[in-house]
Amino acid sequence: MSAGRRMVDDDASRSGSSGPEPGELLMSSSIARRVAVGVALATGAVTFVACPASAQDPTPVAPAAREGSVGLTGRLLVVAGEAGEPDTYAVRRGDGRVVAIDAGSVGAFDHDVATGDRFTGSVRLPVVDGRATTMRAAADARTPLTVTSATIRPRPTSSGPVSHRVAVAITTNLGSYGRNTAQIMAQLKSAGDYWVDQADGKITGFQLPASFVSYTTTKTTVANGCGIGGTQTTAPDFAAVTAEAATLFPGYDFVTGTDQLVVLMPDVCAQMYDGRASTGESLVSGGVSIVSSSAGMADTMAHEWGHNYGLAHANTATEYGDIYEVMGSAPNSVPPELGTGYRQEQGLIQAGEVATLTGVSGSASIRDRANAPETGVRGVEVVDPDNGLTTWFDLRNGTAGDAGAGYRNGITAYGQAYRASGIVVEQDADRGLRLLLTGGNTALVAGEAWSNGSGSMKVTVSALNAAAGTATLTSTYAPGPALTGGVVGISGTYRPFERLTATPTSFSPTPAGLRYQWLANGTPIAGAESSTFDVPLSLAGAALAVRVTAYAPGRAPTPVQSAPVTVAPATFYVATGTATRPVVSGTLKTGSTLSATSLSWVGADGLAPAGLTSTFEWYRGTTIIPGATGSTYTLKGADLDQYIGVRNVAAAPGFEVARASVSATSRVTKGKLPSSKPKIKFKGKKAKAGTKLKAKPGAWVKGAKFRYTWYAGKRVIKGATRKSFVVPRSLRGAKVSVKVRGTAKGYKATSRRSGKVRIR
Repeated sequence: MSAGRRMVDDDASRSGSSGPEPGELLMSSSIARRVAVGVALATGAVTFVACPASAQDPTPVAPAAREGSVGLTGRLLVVAGEAGEPDTYAVRRGDGRVVAIDAGSVGAFDHDVATGDRFTGSVRLPVVDGRATTMRAAADARTPLTVTSATIRPRPTSSGPVSHRVAVAITTNLGSYGRNTAQIMAQLKSAGDYWVDQADGKITGFQLPASFVSYTTTKTTVANGCGIGGTQTTAPDFAAVTAEAATLFPGYDFVTGTDQLVVLMPDVCAQMYDGRASTGESLVSGGVSIVSSSAGMADTMAHEWGHNYGLAHANTATEYGDIYEVMGSAPNSVPPELGTGYRQEQGLIQAGEVATLTGVSGSASIRDRANAPETGVRGVEVVDPDNGLTTWFDLRNGTAGDAGAGYRNGITAYGQAYRASGIVVEQDADRGLRLLLTGGNTALVAGEAWSNGSGSMKVTVSALNAAAGTATLTSTYAPGPALTGGVVGISGTYRPFERLTATPTSFSPTPAGLRYQWLANGTPIAGAESSTFDVPLSLAGAALAVRVTAYAPGRAPTPVQSAPVTVAPATFYVATGTATRPVVSGTLKTGSTLSATSLSWVGADGLAPAGLTSTFEWYRGTTIIPGATGSTYTLKGADLDQYIGVRNVAAAPGFEVARASVSATSRVTKGKLPSSKPKIKFKGKKAKAGTKLKAKPGAWVKGAKFRYTWYAGKRVIKGATRKSFVVPRSLRGAKVSVKVRGTAKGYKATSRRSGKVRIR
């Protein structure tokens, strides 16, 4: 975890009216490292420590670096793989340096991760001539470092809407450009307009710059692929190039924000690929991309921005082969309308837009996906009972929104002839969508059908009117017997910000596919359909369970469900590098004021939670001092010869209350009695013989006792020892004052003298 150090109260039985024993620190009993006896936690005249018999230091929540490894913390940069290659990863540190990492050695990357997620872990530095290199040297070498431990926390999410701010950097030292600034800007605008149209209000616009920022890159060459990828499928310079360009735009956030960086490369850089981009999470994500200024730049830019928004490629057996989608690739074309599968992934499906034929024999009528108005049923969903994969049926006709799409003229590409009209069948894949070539055809026409491998589910195009843009699909479903056995176990901690993992076992036969649905209080959680689930703060106190449905060829889908478990409150931490206990300053003498600092309380996500309150409890010995709840406390006479302590208390909705306490190592001694300068009061405007003067001590400690001595100039007035004094004639013309001596239990006596009053 990346937040810092864990801080919780581990003594649930302790009464709220009493404090810890002198020096005791309240923390989790699972914390391992102990406090050294006598270690000071504050500066100044007072020292506060934890009791060595019971207190323990909080352990860092970041995974400890393994032997031979060094810690690494920052934000992930996920770069979309090309030509079947896996995604690649880098970590952008707080200082801006980018470190390439090899994620294959740990399980933290077995679930979906995206650019901007927080990475906290350790990596193994390479050894050269018997000595480990530095992190800086490793980053400059761009060779992926082996990850030895890792914790990944999702970036904060937003549902939008958003207007993406676009920054454009253009390199000047790698070659010439076949298009001018106006032409390139028009291509960018075209790509932006496409996504505004597809996003159904989640993207309201693109703020394109008035001009490009020109610069000389030192991070790549044409021979090395310009950061896009040359003769190789990978792009080793991508992270370094985009990090370099990002420094040209202070105030922009391309990693965790909604801003988007475009780095332009000359035409010569379009060797194997026209562009490459980071992989984000949703339509409101920002991101970085590198593109060449080729003729089809608008289509390329729309495709790369799709990666920024979390979309993977649309394929056949060949990557990019599904040219019915923007995430495929067709030559000399404009991107087609976003298909039902991608719309579902982005949460764009509207009520009544998709009909389901899952597990039924029935029929559904649909309209052309690209036709306006965008109303009525425009897609059909079928979950394949053989493997649990969602299969999508869209009518594509090459008109309206698809009028410029590559498939519209029935082209041949990727070794496949593409139909210009028909029902396109796509299925969810590990990465993106896969166009299913039924009988070798890319789209079904009237009378043709899709069937799963076992034949238990068949969908036939029973009617198709290309001119009208309508079709009717008819399904037949003949389920086999259910799978037998089957249990689901969950590993992990039922607490906000923790990850739970569901593991189903004992099904017979072995499932060909599994689908997951997490439940809160028995209700499905939207989007929680993976084997892993990151518990959000909003579910603290909820009963959490998971339903797993197993699929096998010729068998009926078979669900099993775990027993619900209540989610515990979230745990407080303190931010890394900050104090783990209150730091107290002041002097341990009555009358003095002690000041305590609040801890930097955060959740496991490293952020201060909404509604956070940080208060204090001061205690005398083991007893809480009533009303002493501020960050400062003035020592009273009752504190004499006592040990004083303070407890910082953190609370927030969904969190367990956290407390961190310290106590003084020595007792309170007598200090000077707090006092005020006395004043002399009398009736009338001027004091004269016969005037009664009255001493007003002012604000002193409650219960203080006073003695009075009246003066004429510097001379003590004999017998004038009461609070009031009647001026005799003999003092006409003198300057009279009074000295007040105060005493109180637990304090040293204090004397204060008033100002002088002239006697007329």
